[in-house]
Amino acid sequence: MNARFITVLFLAAALGTPAFTATANSTTPMGFRVKEVTSPYHAPIARGATEWMVRETLGVPTKCITPAVWLYYGFHANQELPNDPGCKILMISYANGRVADLKLINPTGAEVIATNLTRGSTVAYIVSAN
Repeated sequence: MNARFITVLFLAAALGTPAFTATANSTTPMGFRVKEVTSPYHAPIARGATEWMVRETLGVPTKCITPAVWLYYGFHANQELPNDPGCKILMISYANGRVADLKLINPTGAEVIATNLTRGSTVAYIVSAN
C-alpha cells in the first residue's frame, strides 16, 4: 500500500473539552471507533475480517477513497453519542487485505480524509472518541 493512513484520536472523556462533545459544530470532523458491525444474517465484521467477508456482509461500498479505505453510508451506532454529530458513515480501512480499523464518521470527516488521501498526503486527521 503506497499511502500510509494515520488516524489521530482525541478522547473526549479524557480531554474533557466541550469542543469534542456530541454537540460539536456539524462542520467539525468527527469519528468514533467501532468494535464490530453486526448483521442479523451474517457474522460480525471486526478487525481482521477479510475484504471478501466485508463485501459478503455489507455489499459493494458506497465509495472507495482508495483501494484500502471504503465508505458505507447510512449506518448508526447502538449508542447515542456517535449518532448526535451525524456520524452515519462507516469507514473501513484495510491493511494486507484485512480490516485494520472501523469508524463511524460524519460527512465532514469523510471529506477531510478523502481530500488528504487523494492529494497524496500521508496523514489524515479526524477528531475521534471511543
